Amino acid sequence: VFLIELVFCVLVRILVKKKFHIENIFLTMAIPLGLLFLVGIPMGANPDEYNHFARVYEISSGHIISKVNENNDSGRELPVELIEHAVNTSNLTYTEAYNQTQNPNSGNTVFYGFYNTALYNFISYLPIIPGVALGRALDLPVTLTGYIGKLCNLISWIVLLYFAIKKLPFFKEFLLFIALLPITIAEATAITADGFTFAMSAFYISYILHLIYTRKDKINWKDNLILILSTIIISLCKIIYLPLCLLLLLIPDDRYTSKKKKYIINIITILVAIVINLIWLKIASRFLVKLNPGVNSHD
Repeated sequence: VFLIELVFCVLVRILVKKKFHIENIFLTMAIPLGLLFLVGIPMGANPDEYNHFARVYEISSGHIISKVNENNDSGRELPVELIEHAVNTSNLTYTEAYNQTQNPNSGNTVFYGFYNTALYNFISYLPIIPGVALGRALDLPVTLTGYIGKLCNLISWIVLLYFAIKKLPFFKEFLLFIALLPITIAEATAITADGFTFAMSAFYISYILHLIYTRKDKINWKDNLILILSTIIISLCKIIYLPLCLLLLLIPDDRYTSKKKKYIINIITILVAIVINLIWLKIASRFLVKLNPGVNSHD
């Protein structure tokens, strides 16, 4: 790992001297580092990864909302292989991790509870779901299916951050630094919601700053579509990011055909994001459980 880091440091130094664009430097480093993290950290070793995988597996089978059984546990009937491999992942050896990707599916299922990830909207796993769905369609081993999902997450993360760095009018090196932190890459190569949320947030902020500081022409329908979809996606990934939508109001009035149009479009966008989140909070509130004495998650 030390030697790899040394090679990357030298490589970046050369690329900077040759005046490579920062987004191309990101690609040069993110692809090999991402793949190293993908194979270097066994499936399930990232925090809560198997519970997130269970939620994605459920969604890929067409169940957008989790099931609540007679014991008030939130979850779904899932392949026994997923449940068996979810135990003791912290002590997993590389040989065991490889063997898990080769185990054929038995077809047997059992109820698995994942109350902490049942709360997540399917939007949080948007890049991962197609990969898991593909693995299921091909009847690949459950763990191998998970790795395909992880790869899809990494690809979307790289694409979003490439354009985030490209669009950012300043401090590109700072975003490059944040993007290549070990914890950031680890989340990008895991079946969790955090990698996608981070990449979408970075892209969203960069695009708005691009419209404020770089663009001189009027905002067109494509810009509005990107901003509307990004606002809704980010807010549904994690509601704590909903205030980011207020950045829309910082876009200068002269970027729109009229001041009135600016506020109509942006206020409707913000209201739609809020309403959709309130609807999902109402649905997801049934999955809140009492974990500790005196703590009421629902309240």
